[in-house]
Amino acid sequence: MALRNAIRLAVIKHGQSVDKSSQPFIGHPLRVMASVLIEDPEVPEYVLEAAVLHDVLEDTGTDYRELLAAGISVEAVALVKSLTRADDEGYFQYVERVRSDGEYSRLIKLCDLADNLNPRRRIPGMKLPDRYERAVRILKGEANED
Repeated sequence: MALRNAIRLAVIKHGQSVDKSSQPFIGHPLRVMASVLIEDPEVPEYVLEAAVLHDVLEDTGTDYRELLAAGISVEAVALVKSLTRADDEGYFQYVERVRSDGEYSRLIKLCDLADNLNPRRRIPGMKLPDRYERAVRILKGEANED
């Protein structure tokens, strides 16, 4: 039931938003959630809740208290907060923090980045792939970044 609430909330919050390639944005969090489940079929349900909601705080103006009020588990809300970049946090500082926040934060962020790096979602001329590839290396512990 909690996962259903999380999916419903993600659909409502992302609404008619589109991504940079003009596709419905909701496809992204749904793909991230599916990727998490593929990577770890035994993952607890709260991790799937967090995966589908990973962009809600940052992109929709939603407050974490609203997630709790909507029936999202405390564990999922904590993960979503972990995956949300603070306004005063540099991107790679954020990635390092996510890396240190635990295996489920890393798993969701790696699935998020994999979806963002999918060639079907790339837009010519955008420089984000280099940034995302560097973030993947950091999350996997393959690079020490400043």
